[in-house]
Amino acid sequence: MASLNPRIAISVIVISILLLLIKLFTTVIILADDPTSFLVLRFEPSLESKILLSSIDTDEYVVLLSDENGFIGQNIYTIVTSYLWWIALILSTIYAFSCIKSLKNQVSRAP
Repeated sequence: MASLNPRIAISVIVISILLLLIKLFTTVIILADDPTSFLVLRFEPSLESKILLSSIDTDEYVVLLSDENGFIGQNIYTIVTSYLWWIALILSTIYAFSCIKSLKNQVSRAP
């Protein structure tokens, strides 16, 4: 895996970072008495991807999307925040360790 093209390696790392930022700084807010769901940007990072609230505080969140019965792309957002960010982080970690291992091998072979 260490012999991958550097562009692929950088792409995997950038995608991993973007997925992690999406996971940490966005959430879906569902109001207790309303079927409307909101995709919001939050200022404090959290691993929680879905919150049930009685009312939304506009000082704490920035609303990106909202719609009754789910916003457009909510299923994709759920997949990204549930599974894909883990897979991307694992792949980038494996790649980083394989790069470190190949660099150690190159240093030990150097005269």
